[in-house]
Amino acid sequence: MIEQACYKDLNLNNDDLAQWVTHFRSEKRIKEQADMLKKLDKDLFENERIDEINFSEQLPAKLDSKLYIAIYRKIWATIRHDMHERIMAKRQELNIMSETEPLPQSEFVKI
Repeated sequence: MIEQACYKDLNLNNDDLAQWVTHFRSEKRIKEQADMLKKLDKDLFENERIDEINFSEQLPAKLDSKLYIAIYRKIWATIRHDMHERIMAKRQELNIMSETEPLPQSEFVKI
């Protein structure tokens, strides 16, 4: 994981990070970042949409819109591939040989 690599590089652990957050939580920059993360969480998981990403302010300088979209596409391609693999494995497990016969809904939901 990326955050674990950062912890190792900086010689930190979860307790150190928790203490740092507690110590600096009242600082303006930390509050802004926390608010941004809360809004992003709400947009993604409650509203199920992102209205706007301000690339110059909300993302690292090297992560421009083209790279962000490329990463986003790669993530979804990976998800689609993984889902396809699971569906095909389940079809084989259930002995569904016809390409036109769908996977039962109850099995698809489990995937």
